[in-house]
Amino acid sequence: MDKTDDLLEDFVDQLMLTPDLPEDIQEKGARFQQYTIRARRVMQQKYKVLENILSLKPGPLCLCLPGNYDMDLKYTSLHHRDLHLRRRSVGDLTIGGYGGAGGWTQGIPERYVIHGRSGRPFSERDLEMIRFFEAARPDLIVTHQPAHGFHDQVTPMGETGSPALLHYCETHDVLACLTGHIHEQWGFAENEGTIYLNPSNFGDVHRISGRVSEGGFFHEIEIASGRIERVAYKKISGRTLYDIMLYDRRESGWRSRVIDTERYGAHLRGQTYDRPPDSNDHPSAPEWSGDAQALYRDLRAEAGDPAAHPVEKCLQILGAEDNITYSLDIVGWAKDGTGESETDLDLVVYMRCGQSDEDKTCFRGSASDCPHFAAAQAMIRERIGGRIPFEIVDCIDLNHVEKSIRARNYECEMTQRFVVYRSVGRPIRADLFAPAEKMLSLDGDFRRELDGSIGSYFRIFMTTAGRVRSFSTYESHLSAIGIRLPGSMRAHIRAYLARQQAGYKKRMTETANGKINAEQD
Repeated sequence: MDKTDDLLEDFVDQLMLTPDLPEDIQEKGARFQQYTIRARRVMQQKYKVLENILSLKPGPLCLCLPGNYDMDLKYTSLHHRDLHLRRRSVGDLTIGGYGGAGGWTQGIPERYVIHGRSGRPFSERDLEMIRFFEAARPDLIVTHQPAHGFHDQVTPMGETGSPALLHYCETHDVLACLTGHIHEQWGFAENEGTIYLNPSNFGDVHRISGRVSEGGFFHEIEIASGRIERVAYKKISGRTLYDIMLYDRRESGWRSRVIDTERYGAHLRGQTYDRPPDSNDHPSAPEWSGDAQALYRDLRAEAGDPAAHPVEKCLQILGAEDNITYSLDIVGWAKDGTGESETDLDLVVYMRCGQSDEDKTCFRGSASDCPHFAAAQAMIRERIGGRIPFEIVDCIDLNHVEKSIRARNYECEMTQRFVVYRSVGRPIRADLFAPAEKMLSLDGDFRRELDGSIGSYFRIFMTTAGRVRSFSTYESHLSAIGIRLPGSMRAHIRAYLARQQAGYKKRMTETANGKINAEQD
């Protein structure tokens, strides 16, 4: 249709307005539009996760540059860290960046990527990059695609770097050109006074074959009096930093030394060193439930004898009723510190009322707003209210959840809460919510993606809790990126952070005492 220069999404949108469009084309076009919206939403969730992690490091200046697997960061929560076509000052130095690469990665909506191809002769993309650098005159250049001839070999394509970038660096005062893109072409090089660095991948990379390339690599650059004096090639594994190579400036030129021969050799051969051998094979899907249940088991272990626990009593009392119209999850109790204040049990109610939505949950309204919930609340109060203090922390409308599952609504907050509660709760009369769980199980792709998003949020907590010294600080980080914690999960995390803080203080005390004893010895 002579539309090859149009963006794919724009072409489909225009095509769908065509009169008398064949039915099969309408179906394909509508499905494509849905995929585009879904891809954008899922990717934007991941950028929220990354922004939350970076925001926990308020001291250093953290800047980001989009690659060929990224959206243009102006559409994401990382927009204020974006270095693409921007000039930043750090002390007496200036940094300028240009993101993307010489192509468009399929699977990412073309409407939201850094556009343009690079090559010979200079493309519009190259000209835009050079015009920006000519105006910004940065001391340090950061680009995703490398300069031609430096860390840009791709078999069997040969050199894939930008000739325009190489020409600019050769004709201007540039201390260093920092690039990525070709992960296997890592290393240090110098040409015409400019240092070219590619650190390989910092995070693990899942390859098409299913193999996982080990990450953790980065460069540390020491600059003094406007001159680079040393470059250290390093690797982080667990909580330990390893020096792999050092490059020192000498009067006669640069001297390189291999510091860690074993890790350097493994990296040179494309092998892993700090990962278990079997981790190179087909990585498993993210495990939200496993992490959550491990934390939950830890909390339950502190509760003492389960036979004498009010949870067991509640199970017996409510489980004896044959005609109840709701299901429950027990998601917290006071004995282990996970319950709300002055209650023994925190309960989630599952019902089929069809009257809730994302902004108005049944249990937050009045009895007149949702008589179904009022009846369930009265029945629970009648059966256990005089025996066990309880609080209903959330109400899940199963009709709404099942509707979102059928529509594959990845951003339905109630469905996400449903998955959370079913991961950590103890069920009472599970027959009512069993159909919703079955629907999730039958749509494996939807369930895995939903689990992955929730798992990402949970891993924020698991990986950053050691750095967060108060629950309010942690919750403010989640709130800033639009994540609302259910009441019961707030209690779980508050208790966990309290234990983490106590353990941290204990370790600091032991470390201090150890140093004192060593000095005395």
